[in-house]
Amino acid sequence: MVSGDDQSRIRVPTDTGPSGTGRMRRPTREERSVIKAYVLIVTDPGATHRVALALKDINHVTEVHEVMGPYDIVVEVEAEQLTDVPPILADQIRTLEGIQSTTSLVAFPV
Repeated sequence: MVSGDDQSRIRVPTDTGPSGTGRMRRPTREERSVIKAYVLIVTDPGATHRVALALKDINHVTEVHEVMGPYDIVVEVEAEQLTDVPPILADQIRTLEGIQSTTSLVAFPV
């Protein structure tokens, strides 16, 4: 315990956070967001599994699902900017042998 005379010499720091030079600005929601696109793919008969495996190796493709219904495969693509999406679709996905058609849906954060 500190006596009355000793208390006058004790200084308790009031600012215990990081120094101004050590602080980093927190990114805004928009800066943290990535653009997601979902690609619905119709394949040639018998080519679905082969195409799905090839899609998994494409940069920016984060998920690949074989599905039942009017489409054979659903792919999730992530990109930093909206302008990055069309080249991924045109140059990497639609050029795969065995793809008949694609429908692209770009999702925006709510």
